[in-house]
Amino acid sequence: MSFLRKALASPYRRHLQPRTMAAPGTVILWWGTYGFAGRPTLGDVQSVENLSRELGRRGHEHAILSHPELALPGHWPVADIFSLTQSIRQLAFVCGPLLDRSPLRDFLYVHRRARKLALGVSILPNNESITSRFDVIVARDGISDSTFDFAASEIVPPDPWRANAIRSVGLSLRGPQKEYGPNRVGQSKKCEALLRDLAARMSIPIVQIDTRILPANDTAKIKADFVRSDIIFTTRMHGALLALALGKPVIALDQIPGTAKVTAVLRKIGWPHVYSAEFVTADMLDAACSDLAGPAGVAAVIAAQVRIAEYTEAAVKRAADAFLPG
Repeated sequence: MSFLRKALASPYRRHLQPRTMAAPGTVILWWGTYGFAGRPTLGDVQSVENLSRELGRRGHEHAILSHPELALPGHWPVADIFSLTQSIRQLAFVCGPLLDRSPLRDFLYVHRRARKLALGVSILPNNESITSRFDVIVARDGISDSTFDFAASEIVPPDPWRANAIRSVGLSLRGPQKEYGPNRVGQSKKCEALLRDLAARMSIPIVQIDTRILPANDTAKIKADFVRSDIIFTTRMHGALLALALGKPVIALDQIPGTAKVTAVLRKIGWPHVYSAEFVTADMLDAACSDLAGPAGVAAVIAAQVRIAEYTEAAVKRAADAFLPG
C-alpha cells in the first residue's frame, strides 16, 4: 500500500482528504452517520428525527447526516463525511453513548471552529477525552444535570386483552458491553439465561427483537416485532422505553455492575420492574410477571406513558434550545 493510501486510511486523513461537498450551517451526527458499522438502533434514529422535527417547527435549517446504505427518508445521505467543507457552524452529536471513537474525534477536529453540541447522550466516566470536546452537553444520563432520552415518538395505549392473555414475549438483548470499562463489562450471559428461563416457566414463545438497524432489519420490522409481542424482556434501555411507549409491559435487567443507563432512565419514569443483574433472582422475576398481569399491568404502563411523553418533549425542547439561531 502506498504512503498516500495508508494516510487516507488512518486518522491523518483529516489533513489530506479533499473537501468538495458544501456543508449546511447546522448538521446532526449520530451513529447512523457511519452506516451499519456505527451500530445504529431504532431508538437512535427516532431520537434524531424527534429533534429534527422540533428544529423544523422552529424554522431552524439543518441536515441529518446519515450513510446512504441506511436509506432513511428525509436524511442527507453522505457516504464520506470527511468530504464536507469546513463551513459547518453548529455540529450536534445526538443519542447513544458518547464514545471516544476515531471517526467522531477526527470529524470534530476537522470542524474545530464549529460550535459542538452533544444531545440526548449517555456520559460515560471513562470517556472524558471526548466529552471535553463539546461546548454544550444535554445528557440523558451519566451526569447530575441530566434530562431524558429522545427516542419515544408515538404513544400507543396498552391492549387490556393482551395483558390478560400473554402469549408471546419479545426478547431484546444488548449482549456484552465494553464501553463502561473492563471493571464494568456486565453480566450479559446471566441476564440472557434468567430471561430465557423466565419465558420457559411461562410456557410462551420468544420473539427475538434486535433494535439495531441492519440490512435485513429495518425500522418497520423492528417496530413490528415489538407490536406482535405481549410483554418485553430486555437488557436494552431503548428496548424498555420503546416497548412502554408502544403499550407493552416490560421487565428490564441492567447488566452493568453498579447499574447504568437502563436503571437511570427507567427510574425517572417510575417504572418498577427494572432490576440490577447483580442482585436479581428468579423469584423476583416471577413476582414481576404476576404484578404485570391484568389491569394492574395496564395501569402501570399507562402511568409510565404519561411520564415518557412529558419527559421526552421537555428533553427535546431543551436540546433544541441549545442551538444558536440559524
